[in-house]
Amino acid sequence: MKPDLSKLPLRYQKYGKNWKDTKTGQVIHNSKITDYLPKTPQNHEEILAKRYDLNY
Repeated sequence: MKPDLSKLPLRYQKYGKNWKDTKTGQVIHNSKITDYLPKTPQNHEEILAKRYDLNY
């Protein structure tokens, strides 16, 4: 399944076979572009369940 690159910020533009960050000028390889997709926020309840110091 291919990742949904429509959610990629506009600062990342296609640059030949790779991608380029127009803000920093960094060239990003095709296989690494999914690392730059926005992360989904975690569920608050899941975070609290994992925090052992809050469970008493």
